[in-house]
Amino acid sequence: MTTDAAADSPIPAVAAHQTDGRHLSRAMVALLIGYVALILVLMIARGAYMSPDLFVVLALVVAVVLGRTRLFLRDWLPFAAIFLGWESMRGLADELGNTVHSTDVIALERFFFF
Repeated sequence: MTTDAAADSPIPAVAAHQTDGRHLSRAMVALLIGYVALILVLMIARGAYMSPDLFVVLALVVAVVLGRTRLFLRDWLPFAAIFLGWESMRGLADELGNTVHSTDVIALERFFFF
């Protein structure tokens, strides 16, 4: 007498063709690749380059279309926030009116490295 171990298992077997609902059609993938390629061609042809904030928005749109929004936000939000914060503060030193203290750094390097 033989018994089927899969039939006795409390976890139902999942067919190989079933997915977790994130399956994209080939047409959607082709449309997404074509859209990104068109944007890149237009940017190169016009000599325009993507700013970091625009890149984050474009990457978020791609993540939403692919159904990976939560994974994208979990993985990239800390880096994007730090990078965009650094980018926005880059011009702040010029607006404060303080002088650059380069001689202090040079003196410190000469002390440590002769």
